[in-house]
Amino acid sequence: MLRAGITVVPIATVNSPSAVAHILRVTQATHVMVSEDSAAQDLVSSATSLMVQDGSTKLPVVIKMLRFSDIFR
Repeated sequence: MLRAGITVVPIATVNSPSAVAHILRVTQATHVMVSEDSAAQDLVSSATSLMVQDGSTKLPVVIKMLRFSDIFR
């Protein structure tokens, strides 16, 4: 992704939903790739819900991260 000029901002699941919402806002994230991990999915869902409650009109597109087996079958 870095070679394609895409900025990558890893987000740990130990962050609170409000912290993640803040990160998404200040970085002006357009997309979020989320693993199958339920904690990560719940975190991003809660963060985007907070963004809606705060009046954000530009929400990032949430994309399920591909697994190794999805790429190499």
